[in-house]
Amino acid sequence: ANPINYAICYEYITGKNATLTKAFSLLLQEGKPFTQAVSLEFYGKYICNASLESFENLNHQFQKVIDQATCAISDTYNRAEETNDNFQKKSTLLENLSETVDIRVLLREIIQETQSLALTSQTMQTKLQGAGHEIEQLRSELSQMQRIAKTDGLTGLLNRRAFDQTLEHLVDQEVSEAPVYGYRSIQTYQ
Repeated sequence: ANPINYAICYEYITGKNATLTKAFSLLLQEGKPFTQAVSLEFYGKYICNASLESFENLNHQFQKVIDQATCAISDTYNRAEETNDNFQKKSTLLENLSETVDIRVLLREIIQETQSLALTSQTMQTKLQGAGHEIEQLRSELSQMQRIAKTDGLTGLLNRRAFDQTLEHLVDQEVSEAPVYGYRSIQTYQ
């Protein structure tokens, strides 16, 4: 009975970790012993690596959203630059035209370009709103992954790493704010 074995059994019983469940079931079917080496292998392969893979997946998704937003902004910027150049050329042409028919044709072109630019701007706005929603969802998932990485799955208590970080923070804070007499209680920091 140790925390690693509890974590493996908890993941197996709850069925939250399909790859661990499959490997553990195969071990049981083959009648192989659940040794300390197997325990460490399962923990490293199916629990620790699963967290790392989740973080890598989140990082990939963040990068994808950022790339999409950057592309939408770049496309809109390029379209706006192109439209600005066209407006300047047509403004010069408009000043030199005297025929009403030619002026109308030119004005139609300007209107079409304005509508196209407005559509490009709306498309960018839609993409940026979608990216904003995706970023919020990814932030939520990242926050959940951070919580999972710092807590024991079975007890919900801080794991050793989180405990060490919290203790180090408290010691650093206590040293910098040490009162003349006595110590602060742990509840002060919660």
